[in-house]
Amino acid sequence: MLNTFRQFGGALAVAVYGALVSGGSFAHGMRIGLVAAAILLAATATATAGVSRARQS
Repeated sequence: MLNTFRQFGGALAVAVYGALVSGGSFAHGMRIGLVAAAILLAATATATAGVSRARQS
């Protein structure tokens, strides 16, 4: 099940970033894609830290 979600997430990310890059200039699309990825990474790290602290308590 985990591998299925990993494959789906990878395919979805390629499709989304491809749409962002093709929607205008390449540099602008890459900048938007990288900022979005950084925001998602920060949100995931924050959520993971919160869950880890809750489980340890």
